[in-house]
Amino acid sequence: MKKALYFIILSILSIALLAATIVIRKQKDTEAPGINLPAGTLSYNEGDPVEKLLSGVSAWDNKDGDLSADVFVYELVPIQATGMAKVVYAVSDSSQNVATADLMVKYERKKSVVRMGLGGEPVIRLTSSGTTISKGEIFDPHSFIQSVYDDRDSKEDLYNHLVVKGSYDLTRVGHYRLQMYITDSEGNESNKAEFLLVVE
Repeated sequence: MKKALYFIILSILSIALLAATIVIRKQKDTEAPGINLPAGTLSYNEGDPVEKLLSGVSAWDNKDGDLSADVFVYELVPIQATGMAKVVYAVSDSSQNVATADLMVKYERKKSVVRMGLGGEPVIRLTSSGTTISKGEIFDPHSFIQSVYDDRDSKEDLYNHLVVKGSYDLTRVGHYRLQMYITDSEGNESNKAEFLLVVE
């Protein structure tokens, strides 16, 4: 009799646990936000503020609502000899669901950059606009520096003055939006390069 009662109770608990698991899975948000791109063709000149590329771009999530302010330019890829560039936009919701969208824009490079005198701002370029690493893996921001330049400081000094703006946790799965820039010996800051670190 006791064995039968124990079996009945165990069966009831198992069913309750299974039901709770199903409910939790149904409640989990797995739907990525949607990104809406502007109609027409945008124009962008090299060196313009990146905010120019965000004009008319919006995003909406089924749980978080309006995420337009969280959309950022993940990558800008010039298409050689076409006068165009591909812009990749990205946004993530509070459940770490990521959405991306592509847009072709008119793109014009600067013909030359003339740097005269002292006190000019340094320049940094990255090898990529983001990377994906496994949880617990080492992240070395310096390994993503393609080149640095200043009219006074050496490359070695500039490498040692790399600044990574934004917080990230290598022990937690997530998408971390960072900015990388350098400062020279006179306190001048370089351009801020956007970087998306994905920990999975």
